[in-house]
Amino acid sequence: MNMMTNRVQLLAAMLLGVCGVANAAPVYRYADCTACAARIPDSNGSTDGVVTSAITVPSFLCSGTTVQAYALQLTILHSNVGDLKVKLTSPGATSVTVVSRPLAAGNCAGDDIAATFADAGASAACGTKIPALGGDVKPSGVMATLGTALQSGVWLVETRDQAAGGDGYLRDAQLRMTCGYSDGIFTDSFELQ
Repeated sequence: MNMMTNRVQLLAAMLLGVCGVANAAPVYRYADCTACAARIPDSNGSTDGVVTSAITVPSFLCSGTTVQAYALQLTILHSNVGDLKVKLTSPGATSVTVVSRPLAAGNCAGDDIAATFADAGASAACGTKIPALGGDVKPSGVMATLGTALQSGVWLVETRDQAAGGDGYLRDAQLRMTCGYSDGIFTDSFELQ
């Protein structure tokens, strides 16, 4: 009976492996900003223009797993990207500066951001075309400081205009997570019998 059980378990493992379940790869999940489109007030030179938007992350998004990586996708229309600072804050009050006046104290004078900010992204470079900051970009801070446990609840995206003379509009924000699943099929070590 034990040999028959082992064969059934091995067959099930092989079938699941073919279907991609036995060695499940990380799964990509995201939460969108709801009603986040808003004008970013221009700084008056002494006070920043600020808009804060919310992204609600449900508890089932990476249920039972760890978060292997975070990314924040931003679409911002602004006449001077170098004026902007964007901060992401988790429900547990951990913050990461995603954009911090790109390129040495705001020297990116180009228009607009259409980028995904992730630790694995490329270094920020101000382009001459629109958007000035686009593609997969390394954030100013480190997204991994947000930890590996899913933090459900309200995440805040704070966008600041820190220099006078240009206004803008936050069109969209999306928080992306790579959820890692552990391989639970081989926990009984039947394959070693």
